[in-house]
Amino acid sequence: MQRKLSPLEHAVWLGGQTLPLNEVIVWRVHGHFSSDQLQGALRSLRTQQPFSSVRVSVDPVLGPSLTNDGVPEFEVREEDIGPSADWTPAAEEELERPFSWDEGPLLRFRLLRSEAFTDILLSLHHALYDGLSSHYMMHEIMTLMAEGPKKQAAAAFPPTFDDLLPPEASRRLGTVLSLNAVKLIGPFCRLWLRPRHRMNPSPSLPIPAGLNERSTHTFRVIHGSIPPESASNLLSGCKARKMSVLAAASAACLLALAKRSRDKNLRKYGFASPVNMRPWLSPPLTGELGLFLSRINAHIYCSPNQDFWQTARKINEKIQRRLVKSKLFTLHLLVSAVLAGIPDDYLGPTLARFGTRPARYDFTISNVGRLPVRDDYGPYRVSATWGMENLFAGRRTLAIQSLGNALFFTLSFRDFVMDKQEASALLSDIIQQLEAC
Repeated sequence: MQRKLSPLEHAVWLGGQTLPLNEVIVWRVHGHFSSDQLQGALRSLRTQQPFSSVRVSVDPVLGPSLTNDGVPEFEVREEDIGPSADWTPAAEEELERPFSWDEGPLLRFRLLRSEAFTDILLSLHHALYDGLSSHYMMHEIMTLMAEGPKKQAAAAFPPTFDDLLPPEASRRLGTVLSLNAVKLIGPFCRLWLRPRHRMNPSPSLPIPAGLNERSTHTFRVIHGSIPPESASNLLSGCKARKMSVLAAASAACLLALAKRSRDKNLRKYGFASPVNMRPWLSPPLTGELGLFLSRINAHIYCSPNQDFWQTARKINEKIQRRLVKSKLFTLHLLVSAVLAGIPDDYLGPTLARFGTRPARYDFTISNVGRLPVRDDYGPYRVSATWGMENLFAGRRTLAIQSLGNALFFTLSFRDFVMDKQEASALLSDIIQQLEAC
């Protein structure tokens, strides 16, 4: 089975040769299972979800393409973490470990055993999978371990984002691609990048010396949670005020930063958030694996003593103005057009340069919402889940996951952005604000 990389996949494939664009999720599972049981479920997953086990081959006709031919079994590492039950060192390591594009597969597993439970770490590459894809896969794996494989017809690779663009978006693509300005992108990149940053689009390219100085700083992850009762109060408060949890979490993040700012006056803060585009596609998707994302970002003015709900209301208004179908698809089409204008030998290092620059906003906030998964899988029970990503060096990323009636938070960053003690205090302040709602 084979298909050509989409424009966005192609770009991230090239950028991923110099930046570890990884994401990791953690599922805390109660109920004993062996690594052999997991491997059996993973073999069934390869059949039922062939897109879970792929590699990139450079076809002379198609160019860089996905194939599941000759892909080895999934890597599964098992270790005892004892009474500490601390998964963060393993997650920090996995976020930095590159994948072998030409060998595959582009996901792997670690089992962290303690006496009461096992933390399953699923690591995958963001070129092919978004955050929801990782949870869809874990849901299917847990179902296979609990119920065994089911007979079904051989599956095909899922469609790409570009395959499912609505007709009005496809028409807009022609307009964007016809812009002469797009043709200037390639020459601009040639001037911007020095000769030593040139590279060939090879799946196994070493990192050019000096390209990634800032991203060598240590990657850090801290986490926390809000118990069901407090989480229910937060959800009720948001519902009563007709606003999203994303708006409330964004307000908590920006107010926590404002309290720590040397400038105690009104100051502009910014945030960005990925948007799941599956419901907007034609036809809409539900559980398919892939990269189906757009993004919104906004800035607001905050001061340390500003009212929480007033801040959240302003943020919610900005989010709603940006959650417009035409705007979300235009962003995707414009990015695709710009990427298409950059020659392959400059595209990877161009993305790497952007990836190591400081962000133009203060937080990336990823709220996947209520996960479309269960917390009970026969003999196994899932009590917690966390998610994190390593996309760009200069960002603080707060990921929010919900399971059952509880909320789980992960703050990821590099220690040139802030130190771990400062980050722990920041996350604690964010959670306290949300619990007080």
